[in-house]
Amino acid sequence: MNNSLTQYENKYIRLIATDNEIYEGFVSDYIDPIDNENNMESIILDIENKLYPIEFYPYEIASVEILKR
Repeated sequence: MNNSLTQYENKYIRLIATDNEIYEGFVSDYIDPIDNENNMESIILDIENKLYPIEFYPYEIASVEILKR
């Protein structure tokens, strides 16, 4: 994943992880590298019917598609 994750904030996306798992949901937050203790950017993905959101780092993302809602 080479693009900045900021472009996905406040958007519905389909994310394919590097382990080939597929996730769809709303990107509720973008975490800047300065604000992450590991100095990497990340996004927070809220998924329907999941109790907790999932945080994804660039190395965990194979591809992202912005969905129309």
